[in-house]
Amino acid sequence: MAKGSGSTRASSWRDKGKLSPEQAYYEYTHGGGIHNESKLTAMDKLFKPATEDIDLHRGTSVNELLAIMQENGFKGDIEDIEGMTFNMKHYESTTGVDTYAEDYATDAFGLLGTSAFNTPVVLHLNVKKGTPVVKRSEHTDTVGRGASQEYTIGRNVEWTVDYVANSINDSYGEDYYEIGVTVRPRK
Repeated sequence: MAKGSGSTRASSWRDKGKLSPEQAYYEYTHGGGIHNESKLTAMDKLFKPATEDIDLHRGTSVNELLAIMQENGFKGDIEDIEGMTFNMKHYESTTGVDTYAEDYATDAFGLLGTSAFNTPVVLHLNVKKGTPVVKRSEHTDTVGRGASQEYTIGRNVEWTVDYVANSINDSYGEDYYEIGVTVRPRK
């Protein structure tokens, strides 16, 4: 099997029915997708409590963020989420470099257009000590833009939206949202 053929390896792991925590994380970070609770539980074992507060960032879109908010019963516009606290049920890939998140959000927006990506969003996440995280470079390769600074935040953690601001990307001249979030372990 050729090195880097993640989908082939992921298929062989699926055929065996169980993934080690490292295999599950590899599948997650290489786009294989994990939708089976036992595989998610395997991946959960890699997450360790952050030993200090960490500032992380994520490039995303209004559409993606509103879909997550709607899972938590929210009905409204992006400007209305300030002050909300909710359970983030999903893993979130992030970076320690804010410009990577901004580039990702605005590049994807520019490449895919408004119908696919909607308005770009850059999340500034203040991840509190004790929140489950994985630093990608400790468990899998770091190929790809920003991968060496990538962290994955564990699922089922508490998010509180601290602020929502409209900004303009100096490089592209596009409007986007900057949203500050405090992330904590669930109580």
